[in-house]
Amino acid sequence: MIAIAGGKGGSGKTTTAVGLAWVLARRGSDPIVVDCDTDMPDIHHLLDGLQPGGIDRLAAGQLLERACAESPTAPGVRCLTAGDRSNVADALIRLTDWHDTVILDCPPGAGPDAVRPLRHAQRVLLVSTDQPSAVTDTVRTARTARELGTRVFGAILRETPSASVTEWPDESPLLARVESVEAPLEDPQVRAEWSTLAASGLMVPAR
Repeated sequence: MIAIAGGKGGSGKTTTAVGLAWVLARRGSDPIVVDCDTDMPDIHHLLDGLQPGGIDRLAAGQLLERACAESPTAPGVRCLTAGDRSNVADALIRLTDWHDTVILDCPPGAGPDAVRPLRHAQRVLLVSTDQPSAVTDTVRTARTARELGTRVFGAILRETPSASVTEWPDESPLLARVESVEAPLEDPQVRAEWSTLAASGLMVPAR
């Protein structure tokens, strides 16, 4: 499992999680994206035709293939939509045997909800805007992941018009800088960065 994490809401974690899964699907993989944010879930808003509660259905014993949904907005991407926080851990345990990449869209912050998916992930990809407060909070998330024994393999920095951070302060490598655009799923430059990450092997599930 690969966690997409960061310190603040609005950094682009959900879009990055879905975008990377979409690129992987187009390359022949069979990824699942899991919305682990129980307070402000985004995936069913970002992708048309999805209903919340996939985590609840999986935790209750429904087959994974039925608990997941697929949207025509991101063909080939299975999505497990958000549910009750009490069911997240059970759902993630049931996902450990999935044969391909599982991408966890993590909640922001450093509270129990944010830590829970980090405990289950093998690796973490950080996503942050280039605002100093966002970067500081994201580095704090990286520190939390390392304390849990979860490898942080790199970061994506989303550049905003008022860019103020020019250097990435964390020990993990800065893998990409992407522009903040209106429709990132449709933007060629953003999709090219996601494709580079997918081709690098970093998104291959750890066994």
